[in-house]
Amino acid sequence: GVFGTDKPQYAHGHVANPGEKLNCHICHQRKGNVIVCSTESCNSGYCESHIEKIGENFNACVLASKRGEWYCFRCRGLCPCSTCKGKSGSRNDKKLPMTHTKAPAPALVAAALAA
Repeated sequence: GVFGTDKPQYAHGHVANPGEKLNCHICHQRKGNVIVCSTESCNSGYCESHIEKIGENFNACVLASKRGEWYCFRCRGLCPCSTCKGKSGSRNDKKLPMTHTKAPAPALVAAALAA
């Protein structure tokens, strides 16, 4: 686990396999329709319903994830959850130059996360 918890680490850009359930960063439910962020330092996953509510097409996100090019809402500074929106110094103030369809240069991601 991570930091002494039982939270599993998933491969970056991982999409839940059939029968596998992953945690959604927003609703905290274990679901089978979750995508994990492609950012190397992030382990956040988002479920289909929240991806769609935020305004992205889940199937397009799955395809981008399989290419290692899906970056979560938290990393892009777009996460609507209360923790990300209400926490000063959270990642939500670090607008990464990326979308779910285009991978950023690794140096840009590292610079944005270090800021």
